[in-house]
Amino acid sequence: MSLSKHLQTSILPRINGKNANELKQLILECGGRWYAENPDEETLITENLTSLGIPCTQGRIASIKEHILLHYFEKMLPLIYSAQHYHAFLSANIDTSDFLDKLSVVRENGRGILLATAHFGGVELIGPCIATRKIPVNAVLKFSTEQMSRSSNELADTYFQSGLFGPMKFIELGRPQTHGALDMAAALRRNEALLAVFDEKTDYSIPVTLFNRKFWGGAGLNKLIAFTQRNIALYTVFMLRQNGGRYKLILHEIDSTGDNAVQKLYDSLADLLSEHLEQWYFLHEELPFADV
Repeated sequence: MSLSKHLQTSILPRINGKNANELKQLILECGGRWYAENPDEETLITENLTSLGIPCTQGRIASIKEHILLHYFEKMLPLIYSAQHYHAFLSANIDTSDFLDKLSVVRENGRGILLATAHFGGVELIGPCIATRKIPVNAVLKFSTEQMSRSSNELADTYFQSGLFGPMKFIELGRPQTHGALDMAAALRRNEALLAVFDEKTDYSIPVTLFNRKFWGGAGLNKLIAFTQRNIALYTVFMLRQNGGRYKLILHEIDSTGDNAVQKLYDSLADLLSEHLEQWYFLHEELPFADV
């Protein structure tokens, strides 16, 4: 049984009445037992670190596993909160500096906002955080089950109806009656925010460099950027976990001109990984090397 399925099976029936700290502790304990019973998962992390030329200390591996589990905590957090309490959690625990004000200005100036993110840190919190400023957010993703798709859309609608969040919509790749890139471009033409992951391999990925290795990456964003660059602002956006359960939203504007915009996204990620490698939860999956 995968870690995701194990946590859903073990945690969801026990989630009612939990506060954030209780939920976090439950996930860390349950996930810790799963890792103990599935040593091959640690082996994969070790192999990935070795392939990247990074020392595989036990402390580093333990930290990577902890941050993988924190990802599931952030994913399940909305299930224990009302819209009001979730809004309060985001407002109290995320340092957004002046970044969200910048995004509002971009939209007021009639431009779309392309937010490129990675399998890093508190990525699940990025969309709701931006929506607290009433900026419409469109997240590009694939839901693992129809039930998850339905419940996520219902939850997003509940948040919007509360008046505390802007609209949050999902562009579900591969879903019938959706049009992938066309839906993404349409969101940008409406001067909305489009949140898309760039550090994975798809049929449209191109070779990029990270850790002095070639990866398949971009997930087709190079085509979207080329098509829309005159009317958008391009950013990398990351949600960095900090001490004490706090987070920091990190936003970098990227020059979208030229043919190397996707490589610039990876350069931005590399800067972050140099200090916070443990938060790149892609390390527990098979890395999409392009030079093997």
